[in-house]
Amino acid sequence: IEMLETMMNRMFRRQEELVDLQKTNSIKQDSMDSVVRGLVEKFGIGRSHHEESYGEEHDEETSNTREK
Repeated sequence: IEMLETMMNRMFRRQEELVDLQKTNSIKQDSMDSVVRGLVEKFGIGRSHHEESYGEEHDEETSNTREK
């Protein structure tokens, strides 16, 4: 029974660590999103710009997805 308890405690602790990791990762993701948003606002890359040069933009997007 004691062995079971220690195993359960370990699993519970590990679960908490995973939750903490997920929180920090989502925080990093949020800050990345805000950085990207800031760049978009700074350089005025808005929707109108995308619509004007859609052909070029689209080609860049497809090549980016292939690299990933």
